[in-house]
Amino acid sequence: MPETPRIEFPFFSVPGDPMLEGWRRFSDAVATATERPTRTRLPIADTIPLPAPMLPPGSRSGGIGVWRLLASNNREICRSAQVFRTFDEARDDAEHLRKNADQLSTVRVIGPHPGMQGWYLRLDDMLVVTCSRWYEVSSTSADAAADVIPRLKLAALAPTLRRAAVARRAASSLAHPPTSPLGVNPSDSHSSHSRRISPH
Repeated sequence: MPETPRIEFPFFSVPGDPMLEGWRRFSDAVATATERPTRTRLPIADTIPLPAPMLPPGSRSGGIGVWRLLASNNREICRSAQVFRTFDEARDDAEHLRKNADQLSTVRVIGPHPGMQGWYLRLDDMLVVTCSRWYEVSSTSADAAADVIPRLKLAALAPTLRRAAVARRAASSLAHPPTSPLGVNPSDSHSSHSRRISPH
């Protein structure tokens, strides 16, 4: 029987923590990335590109905490698109998305550099979850995107937050996973309540 994935809640000492700023930059890059074209011909209404998701008012101000979904081997599967002010806000967001996982839809996107791909999850018109890194291999990105919702459904939520002093080493992967400077895994063989979608 597969081990249960878990959701942890890293919280930092100040809103301007470098690791937290890196999280925001990555999240912004995913949110503004171009949607990946599909191979099949879709109805005209479905071929209109999604407008760039934007942060809701106050979502940046004072936020010091996030959540991320981890596999049993500590591999990060996905992360919250929003930065939260309190542990309760972060946990409520994760719990809400876990309970409503069947309502989530996956959007695959093209990264900011050639060959880079990723994805995010949305709930209605809200971008709520992003991938944890950019992928170099299309099939690996697709597999990760297909795997995230089933894992989110099974996830166990940590009962407490992790303070920055404890989480900093793990949190270094939030902004800069152990990859190349562009945030791409060179060995790419393994693998709310947040942002509202609004017009460009």
